[in-house]
Amino acid sequence: MKILKNMEKLSLLAIGASTLALTTPELIHAQAIQGKITENLNLRSGPSTSDSIILTMKKNSSIEILKYSGNWAYIKYNNQFGYASKRYILEIHNNNNNISSGSSGGENSSKSQFMECNVDLLNVRKGPSTSELVITSLNKGYKVEVMYHTSRGWSRIKLNNSYGYVSTQYLSSIELHSTPEKYTTMLCNTNKLNIRKGPSTKEEILGSLKKGDKIDVVSHGSNNWSKIRFNNSYAYVSTNYLSNSISSDIPNSKVFMTCNTSNLNVRKGPSTNDSIIGNLKKGDKVEIIYKVNNHWYKISYNNSSAYVNSTYLN
Repeated sequence: MKILKNMEKLSLLAIGASTLALTTPELIHAQAIQGKITENLNLRSGPSTSDSIILTMKKNSSIEILKYSGNWAYIKYNNQFGYASKRYILEIHNNNNNISSGSSGGENSSKSQFMECNVDLLNVRKGPSTSELVITSLNKGYKVEVMYHTSRGWSRIKLNNSYGYVSTQYLSSIELHSTPEKYTTMLCNTNKLNIRKGPSTKEEILGSLKKGDKIDVVSHGSNNWSKIRFNNSYAYVSTNYLSNSISSDIPNSKVFMTCNTSNLNVRKGPSTNDSIIGNLKKGDKVEIIYKVNNHWYKISYNNSSAYVNSTYLN
């Protein structure tokens, strides 16, 4: 009877040992996924910020992902085992060189591509989940560089030298045209020019230009706003503060032109909607500050500046 009990104890110990063996890091390691760290990241003894820090891993360090536990990943780093926030971990799938977020699964694209937002106010999040922090939002028509698509319906995008995630269903492919889009390179002629989301001072400011900055202008609107290329999409700036340099090779030189009509209105802005502040007669000479577009010149007038129709100057 005593021998039988001892055999039962030995059996239980064997079962316990085999169970323990199934959970050892070495066995989990056989199913590990290769990954890398996107920021300097603490390796902790448990899946909580209250757990002790084992060490700090440097950005772009290689790791092995053993398993996921909620918002944490159990990993191996330099023969050390511990937990790290999966938000800052990317999976590397060696079979097709794709990279994915630790919480997203695999991808279906290994090359970046440009896509277009097809809804207004599309949230860009820090991670591939609706529970992640909203970084910013995109308007309809905004073009973004997509790094990859995840298998769970999210896309990682590049945005202003950073990265974020958007729902893939709200992105559309951009049609490729046989002829490239036409644009004109112009210069900013003021110390600070706001770049806005739409052609109005009420629109959101997306950035700014400094004097001398070059910008690609797609079109000039009748309301004194110009559509420009900005961050792989479009934005707007005031036409009044853009110019084509007439004497770019000799910046200190002066250019004069002559009025070729009997009465040429001098206006406050480069539009027939702007108020008339004077006029030129045939033969009058004026100093040209710069060419606004194909129809208007900014001129020096009465110790200030004004605008005239370029058609009537030689």
